[in-house]
Amino acid sequence: MAVPEKPAGKGNVARIASPEEAAHHRREGHLARITGGKTDRFNNHAIRQLVDTLWLPGWADRDQVIGAAVDAVAGFEPTDPVEGMMATLAVAQHAAAMECLRRAMLAEQPFEITTRLRHDAAKCTRAFAEMAEAIDRRRGKGQQTVRVEHVTVQAGGQAIVGAVAAPSGKARGVGHE
Repeated sequence: MAVPEKPAGKGNVARIASPEEAAHHRREGHLARITGGKTDRFNNHAIRQLVDTLWLPGWADRDQVIGAAVDAVAGFEPTDPVEGMMATLAVAQHAAAMECLRRAMLAEQPFEITTRLRHDAAKCTRAFAEMAEAIDRRRGKGQQTVRVEHVTVQAGGQAIVGAVAAPSGKARGVGHE
């Protein structure tokens, strides 16, 4: 299995050749930076699960494909094992979508199969987007929407629609006087 030797984005991929070298990577925390896990057992399992979802037959440069997928997980910068699992799922969904699209482009593919593959790719793409949004929501970055269906203001009254600061400094979604 390949793991990045340097933080994601540097383009370097190293092959783990010996148990001593693997121990060095664990000591340095490389896998924890990729998957967000605190134990070798979790980190190795998460990466193995990701690698098992990749379609690798026929790829001359398996290490590059695996390294790119691992770098993609690291790109989510998971802070804990739950985010690591979510990032792994997102990358697996992306890889599945791309494989469906690749197969749909095969010239000898019957139209019905091509249509189904494109449909499956669209489902995987939506699942990827939903997982990325779920990660953002978990981190508190998700956009919060407040929808006001009906507001009645009596004569002489006032209504406020928007973020209202409470005395404690916490924001409230909708308020009216």
